Amino acid sequence: MSHYRIKPINTNSISMKYELFRSNPDGSVSTLCITEIWRFGFGFIHEEMEINLDYADSDIFYAKPDERENESCEFEGLDNVYFVFSDNVPENERERFKHFYFKGDDDGKGGVGYIHEGEHEWEIDYQDIEIAAPVQIDFCDEDGNIIRKVELRSKVESNELHETLGGRYYIPRDKEIKLQRFDRPVRPTKTEDEVIQIIKDRKLDTDDPQ
Repeated sequence: MSHYRIKPINTNSISMKYELFRSNPDGSVSTLCITEIWRFGFGFIHEEMEINLDYADSDIFYAKPDERENESCEFEGLDNVYFVFSDNVPENERERFKHFYFKGDDDGKGGVGYIHEGEHEWEIDYQDIEIAAPVQIDFCDEDGNIIRKVELRSKVESNELHETLGGRYYIPRDKEIKLQRFDRPVRPTKTEDEVIQIIKDRKLDTDDPQ
């Protein structure tokens, strides 16, 4: 399989975010958000999850650190780390967690190693990568070799196409992908002949034989 690799054009524009939680003896739940700001890096979206690509005019792009391919995310130049604990986490526990994150535990696990494998009671709820625009997106094979540069549709363009085609097609964010017809039109405001003519006029590629 293949994937999209997303990386920022500017430095200090990519962050790795972890949302953690733990259940306390009194039945309450504590939360912890960790945000790492890096100078360089990249993340991924699997080709089957193209719908999760953002639009060309988006301010923030979201990606995953690993899509179970042979290429995994890389970060360089840690610039800053922010910890946001819920109010029910005592100060001494906050300092203890941050100490092991920065210095490592007795097994030498620090940073992301401590988050994932350290001796603590926190569980990862989810993790993702946030990348500030502008970005470069490459469509790559499973080993990370670039197949092509990716051009995205804007949100305005996607909405206009959706309205024009009467809700009959999924409009991919990736312009290289054919428009995909729904089995049943969401809002059949156009006749079949009108839709075919619109597609021809705009020279749009679809998965329908015309």
